[in-house]
Amino acid sequence: MAMLASTQALACGGSGSCDVNARRTQRAVATLTRANAGQLGSTAAVSCGLISGTSPLVKVTRCAEVAAGKPEDQCLSEHVFSATYGKPRGEDDQCVGGADARLPLFEVVELNPGYFVIRQNKCSNLEAPFMYLMVGETGAFLHDTGAGDDSGVGDMGVELRRLVEEVLARKSAQVGRPINLTVGHGHSHGDHMGGDGAFESPATTSSGGSITVVGSSPAEVAKAFNIPGWGNGAAPTAASVGSLDLGGRRLSVIPIPGHESASVAFYDHATGDVLTGDSLYPGNVFTNGSWNQHKASTACLTNFLDNLPPGSPPVRMVLGSHVEHSHATAAGPGQDLGWGNPNQPNEHNIVLRRSHLDEMHNFLQTGTAPQSRTFGSFSIRP
Repeated sequence: MAMLASTQALACGGSGSCDVNARRTQRAVATLTRANAGQLGSTAAVSCGLISGTSPLVKVTRCAEVAAGKPEDQCLSEHVFSATYGKPRGEDDQCVGGADARLPLFEVVELNPGYFVIRQNKCSNLEAPFMYLMVGETGAFLHDTGAGDDSGVGDMGVELRRLVEEVLARKSAQVGRPINLTVGHGHSHGDHMGGDGAFESPATTSSGGSITVVGSSPAEVAKAFNIPGWGNGAAPTAASVGSLDLGGRRLSVIPIPGHESASVAFYDHATGDVLTGDSLYPGNVFTNGSWNQHKASTACLTNFLDNLPPGSPPVRMVLGSHVEHSHATAAGPGQDLGWGNPNQPNEHNIVLRRSHLDEMHNFLQTGTAPQSRTFGSFSIRP
């Protein structure tokens, strides 16, 4: 936090100068460019106090403050993303007038200073995707860049980059060297790549780290994460596992095509968390006509998690990219809320467990033909 205090004047000079969201977001890329050109001196912060919670476009909740003593997975599972449900049905201005401070573009849960769960507002885009940022000692990984913004409140990709820049600046100041950033995706659908352009130029962070945006094809994904035996039309095997070294934090990358041809899962060896994109989340898992491929991929992911390297933690959380199910109650399991629902006040939390993956795996293995099925926390849709 010392870095934020020392560079606040070079950012926006406090929340008072950030009231006009459009003006601020329009200047963001130019500010980043000048920072990379050295025109802002040695400053590493080019944001507007996002992590400190003063930005009207980003709402941050720190587990260390609001859930002191609780495990991170419990903190996340109990968190209610109150700013992402839109306005109650019946209001004339439902999902209109995004400058309303109650409706930031992103709501962020900081599980710890190196691990962030980011959700895009439903009034910004009905997909309301989740993104994840993990930071190591030398590198960081951003999982997805969100969907397009329909609210007009600000440039979604620019605001996401500003948030990431501030996190990396803080870490860079702590370790005394630049932090390189890899921007990857759970798969290559547009609602997960909407902010890529904001990270492609400039391709260097304001604190001096490089930025690599992974391409959208299986071949590009395989090359970026060194995944053997996949990417040239071949189906992945048990040996098709890549990796990403963030410095003291390693991710394994497992191809799981089915929902989309470039779908991958990421297993974090530091926490045991698995990022599954749209291949498993509390909502409608669409196999998109690739039932047998999704079936085989789920078996590969299950096999990988059953045979983790020595010292790797067991699965803690399975984290997908959307929520479209209601939460379970004493009356019974959750229900499918339907795709594109702008209001989900009773939605399931984003956290799934290994048991949910096993539930999907067992169903796919016993099924002989594509079929829909609604489970307690997710649905399968051929």
